[in-house]
Amino acid sequence: MNIRALRIAMLVPLLASCVHRIPRELGPSLDRTGLPGRAAQSARIAALEEAWSASGCSALSGSTGGIGNGAVSAAWWGFDSADATESIRAAIASGAATVYVPNMGSPWIVSGTIELRGGLELIFGEGVVVRAAEGAFRTSGDCLFEANGVGDLRVSGYGAAWRMKKSDYQRPPYEPSQWRHALSLRGVSRVEIAGLEISSSGGDGVYVGTSNGPEGRIPCADLVLRDLILLDHHRQGVSVISADRLLIEGCELRGTGGALPGAGIDFEPNSRDPGFRDCVVRSCIISDNQGPGLLFSFGRLKPDSGEQTIRIETTIVDDHPVSLYFNGLETKPRGTIVFSDCVFTGLCMTPPSEGLDLRYENTRPDPVPDPDTP
Repeated sequence: MNIRALRIAMLVPLLASCVHRIPRELGPSLDRTGLPGRAAQSARIAALEEAWSASGCSALSGSTGGIGNGAVSAAWWGFDSADATESIRAAIASGAATVYVPNMGSPWIVSGTIELRGGLELIFGEGVVVRAAEGAFRTSGDCLFEANGVGDLRVSGYGAAWRMKKSDYQRPPYEPSQWRHALSLRGVSRVEIAGLEISSSGGDGVYVGTSNGPEGRIPCADLVLRDLILLDHHRQGVSVISADRLLIEGCELRGTGGALPGAGIDFEPNSRDPGFRDCVVRSCIISDNQGPGLLFSFGRLKPDSGEQTIRIETTIVDDHPVSLYFNGLETKPRGTIVFSDCVFTGLCMTPPSEGLDLRYENTRPDPVPDPDTP
C-alpha cells in the first residue's frame, strides 16, 4: 500500500470519531515507493544518464568545461569521501540548469553551508546521504543548505537524506542556538522541495522566512514542500515566518525537541513581516513532537497586517502534549483559518479572537478541559 492509500485508510476510521490514536510504529514504516514524484525523479535521472552516455559521459565521470545550460553531475568535480563540500558547490556554481548528486556508496560529507541559486534543478539520487561534517557548523546561524531571494528552484531527493548532528549542537563546544537549520529559505519564489528525508538539524528542518527588499520584508511565494520526512529537529519541523501561496503536502513531521517551542509546524511572523496568504497544509502526518503539533503564534501581527488565510486539510496531528495551539491573539489579527477533514488527538487550545475566524469542517478538536468541571 502506498503512502497516499495508507493516509486514506487511516483517515476514514479516525474521522468518524476523532478520538482514536495512530499507532506510533506506523510512522517510520510508511511505504513511499508509489509516490508520483518518486517515479518522475527516476524517469528524469534515466533521461540524464541516457543523454550522458550518448556523449561518452556518465554520472560518475564527465567534462566540467563548456557546460552552458546543460546538466552535470557533482561527481565530475571529484568526490572526496572526507569532505565533498566543494564538489557540490562547484557543480551548482557551474551555471548548469540541472545538477545531479549521485550515490557514491558513501555519504557526501558537507562542512559548510551550500548556497542554492535560482534557475536550478538539483537532484539527489536514490540512496544518497548528505551528512554534516563532525565539528562543523560552529556559527549559530550556519545552515546545511540555504537560498536567499532566488526564484525557479527545484530540489528533489526521493530516497535520499540530509542528516545533521543535533546532539552535537546541543552541547559544548557549540554555543546554544536554534538557527542551525537544515534548509533556510528566505524570500524565495517559485520553489519546490520534494522527497527528501531531512533529520537532526540544530534548528528547523525547513525555515520559511523573509528577505529584505527596498520596500520592506519579502515573503516566500509560490513555495511547495512535498513528500518530505522531517525528523528529530531541534526547534521546529517547519517554521513559517511569512509566506504567500505556500503548500506543505504529504509531509511527515516527527520527533522535534530541544528548543522551544518544539512544534511540528509553527506559523509565527517576526516583527514587520506581512504574515500568511493562501497557505495550505494538506495530507500531512504530524506526530510525537515535544511541543504543539500545529502552532499559530500571532503576537507580532496587527489589525493592519492584512487578512491571514491558512487552510489545514486531511491532516493527522497526534501524540503531542497539545495538538493545536494559538497565542498572541490579543493583538487582534484578522483573517480565516480553516481546518477541513483533520484529526486532532490531545488538547486543542483555541481562545476566542475578535478578528480571526476559525472554521472546522468535518473536524472536531479536543477542547481544553474546564478546570471547574469535576
